[in-house]
Amino acid sequence: KSRVLAIENTSNKGGGTCYEWEEIEALRAVASKHGLTFHLDGARLYNALVAKNQSESDYGTAFDSISICLSKGLGAPVGSVLLGSEEFIHHSRRIRKRIGGGWRQAGLLAGAAIYALENNVDRLAEDHAAAKDMAEFLGQQSWVKNVVAPETNILIFGLNEDMDQEAFIST
Repeated sequence: KSRVLAIENTSNKGGGTCYEWEEIEALRAVASKHGLTFHLDGARLYNALVAKNQSESDYGTAFDSISICLSKGLGAPVGSVLLGSEEFIHHSRRIRKRIGGGWRQAGLLAGAAIYALENNVDRLAEDHAAAKDMAEFLGQQSWVKNVVAPETNILIFGLNEDMDQEAFIST
C-alpha cells in the first residue's frame, strides 16, 4: 500500500522546471484524499521559490515533509535539511542513528549553510539569467539541434548528428 506522494521541485529530469502552485494544491488534495504523506524533494527548492516568486511558508503549509539541499545553487559546501512535524523529525533521527548517519562538530559547516541561506538565495536569479543567456547563445549555433528553454538553472540541449560528441566535450 502506498504511503507517500513525493514530488521534486524543481524537476531535475524536467530541465529545472517548476510546478505551478495550483498543481501543488491539486496534488496536496489527492494526498489528503488518500491518506498519503505529501513529501517534497526540494533539493533545488530555492530555485523554484526565486523563479516563481513564492514564499517558503507557502511550501511549509502544503507539504508534510520537505528535504532541501544547501549546496545546490546556494553554495554551502555540503549539507541538507529535513523539515517536518516534531514526530516525523524524531522518527527520522532514530532512523539516521540506526544506519550510522550524523555528524559531530558540524558548526563550521552549519555556519557556511546559514551564510548561504542568508546571502545566496536572491542571487539564484543570476543563475537563471545565465542559463537563459546560454540557451540563447546555443540556439544560434549551427551544431546545436535543439535547446529546451530553461525556467531555472538547468539547461538541456541536443547536438546535431554530424557534431562529434567527443570533439564537443574535449573543446
